[in-house]
Amino acid sequence: MASDDSFDEDNPFGGLPFLGDLGKLFNAQGPIAWDVARQFAYQIATEGKPEANVDPLQRTKLAELVRVAELHVANITSLETGSSGQRVSLEAATRSEWASATLEAYRPLLDRLAERLTQGTFAFRSYDAVCSNS
Repeated sequence: MASDDSFDEDNPFGGLPFLGDLGKLFNAQGPIAWDVARQFAYQIATEGKPEANVDPLQRTKLAELVRVAELHVANITSLETGSSGQRVSLEAATRSEWASATLEAYRPLLDRLAERLTQGTFAFRSYDAVCSNS
């Protein structure tokens, strides 16, 4: 049986690069290492494989379906579907584009949460305590 020369006694996770990235995420300066988080999300979203752009024909078909759905909802409910008279829009995205957009959307919330957790000012309250304050 051949020996595995890739094993490193000093770094048992050396063959698993995503664990190294996860370690960097937790050891970074500041509450959240966004570059590492983005790389980690990209790795998970793409499964480490290159991905193609969304096919332009598929984008066109999706845009047409959105318009049909918008008209159908307006017809059935008698409600405007877009805010301020604007039409509903849809953006087709690859997995990595979706992961990146999601990180950016949640970034303010996660920054505040991480800041509170690192300052020790985050307090857990029971469900009953939260409900009694409303």
